[in-house]
Amino acid sequence: MKMLSCKDMGGNDDFVAKGATEEEVMEKMQQHIKEMHPELTEGKSDEEMMKMKEMAKMKIKDEM
Repeated sequence: MKMLSCKDMGGNDDFVAKGATEEEVMEKMQQHIKEMHPELTEGKSDEEMMKMKEMAKMKIKDEM
């Protein structure tokens, strides 16, 4: 199982996206950001969004 926490991404809540694959984790985190932290993506360019996604992928880790 893979995981990525909101805190790993600089957030301040306890949300943790978990999934069998990196893609599943990314989908869950993107949905969380869209619903709970829309200010993080508003007005961002495609390039900025791509960098954010790359950073998130690097922070995904295996659940212990």
